[in-house]
Amino acid sequence: LPRRNIGADGLLGIDSLKNQRIVMDFQSHTFRVEPAAAPEEAVPDDAEQIIVTARTRLGQLVMVDADANGQKIWVVVDTGAQNSIANTRLRALLVKRAPDTEIRSINMVDVLGRSTPAEYTIVRKLRIGGISMGNAAIAFADAHPFRLFGLLRKPSMLLGVEGLRSFRRVSVDFATRKVKFLLPEEG
Repeated sequence: LPRRNIGADGLLGIDSLKNQRIVMDFQSHTFRVEPAAAPEEAVPDDAEQIIVTARTRLGQLVMVDADANGQKIWVVVDTGAQNSIANTRLRALLVKRAPDTEIRSINMVDVLGRSTPAEYTIVRKLRIGGISMGNAAIAFADAHPFRLFGLLRKPSMLLGVEGLRSFRRVSVDFATRKVKFLLPEEG
């Protein structure tokens, strides 16, 4: 978060979100943190919203009704990550299912400016609950959150903001364990 918004450079930790709701409105380019008990913004009449119930792991919401190219996965909505990152277990399973999967080398830069070597590919179909996203770019690295959440050996990914941008609005309610995706306008 920029200094001008919070008085100092920093990150908003998951510990401070226990009874909160994060609302990322990509149409109005806003990011709000509000009490989970506050009334939610109404869904426009012309819009469709899909609600996914998640489990919690160390305060983070983990969605388990998901798959990548048909491979069952665990998904963590990571509002602090720009891009989506999957663990190497998922990479191995995707390549096993489709040996011709094109994997490229990249370098990722974390919030502290450190560079980490990784690999990436394009996943043809990413499904979370009732939502399907096509051609999702996913980087592969055994990042610290996978260790922290006990997901190193389970095919898992952190769904970053870039993947969430395909929706009009995404809200993550930590109190009710609901993630709400407002689908984009048709047309």
